[in-house]
Amino acid sequence: MPSASALSEKDARLIKRCCVCPQLALVSLVMPFVLGVLFILGEMIGDLVFYGEGNLRFLGMNVYFAFAIAFMIVFCYCALMPKFGMSSKRWVALTEQLRVRQTEEDRSAEIAGALALSAAGRLLSDSDNEAAQDLGGLASVAGAAATAAVAAEQLAEISGNAEAVAEAYGVTVPDTKRALIAMVAASVLVTAAAYGARYLSASESMQKSQVAASAQVELLTSAFEEAGLATATVGNPAEKYRDEGYTVYGFLSGDYWSHDGGEVSIDLDKNGLVTDVWYSERVDIKKSLEDNLAQAQQDFSKLGKALSASNARAKTEALLTQHEFSEEFCQQFSAGDIYTEIWLSDRTEDYYIYYFFNTEEQDAFNENTQPEIQLDIKAR
Repeated sequence: MPSASALSEKDARLIKRCCVCPQLALVSLVMPFVLGVLFILGEMIGDLVFYGEGNLRFLGMNVYFAFAIAFMIVFCYCALMPKFGMSSKRWVALTEQLRVRQTEEDRSAEIAGALALSAAGRLLSDSDNEAAQDLGGLASVAGAAATAAVAAEQLAEISGNAEAVAEAYGVTVPDTKRALIAMVAASVLVTAAAYGARYLSASESMQKSQVAASAQVELLTSAFEEAGLATATVGNPAEKYRDEGYTVYGFLSGDYWSHDGGEVSIDLDKNGLVTDVWYSERVDIKKSLEDNLAQAQQDFSKLGKALSASNARAKTEALLTQHEFSEEFCQQFSAGDIYTEIWLSDRTEDYYIYYFFNTEEQDAFNENTQPEIQLDIKAR
């Protein structure tokens, strides 16, 4: 029996590579799926827990795709290299010299089935029917899994054939176990570290937003309290971060529940920037429409004065200034009745302003109906 020393160095390297490459290819085939699970979990945590905040939002995603591309390159090389090497004349000569048995199963039916599943998945995913789209997603996943399974079987067969030749010629196959473990561990740890860095950045960003929003809420509530007005806040930025932002209410009288007299609600974004100011006043049906309009304008001016004194940060300064009802709204309201709604709007370069009279038609109007005059200034 020929020994390893009887082989040329080139033949020995060929045998070793054909033994090692399938193992590397198999790990490279599996790892994108393993890292894909980490990627999905990492993105879910980043979006649901940390609201996609921070400067490193795409770090984990970029690391995942970098590893996926690297593993794809390694897989292609390590899968094709032994395939071509073991179909060469030299390999055939080596196997025939010692009559080393080589197996080659026909997997064309399995490959065709996997490709058919993938193709069906793509077609169904393009359908307008939601059920078909769901089936398409399942078919695509099944097709990918079937393709990976066939590839794994082929790699196992190649590895077995190569190891049979190595054993016949007494070639010592390098132990790749440590290298494979290191490759798996390194990719998992780097991906986990990337998401850890992203979460740390997000946490710091959220804390900064909370501090900024807390300062804004304090400015607003202090300004209203100094004007002798009651306040209420939805969401306390000092206690909990709110991606949807916060709302500060100011009341001329009563509280959040009673809605007696004029009130203003001020919407702030997650960083405490004022984005929308909404004034409202309930109409006293015992008074004339002109008196109700005059009272609403008077109350809104008092609320607006307190808001202006807060010196809070706003998306546009118009949100913090006092506004009067448009002439058109005043005319329509005075000429109308208690049962006719009014919806008017104006806009400028940096904000919209809406004038509302919300009520019910006469047939639906009853003692529980609460007509309101409203004025809304919204940043564009």
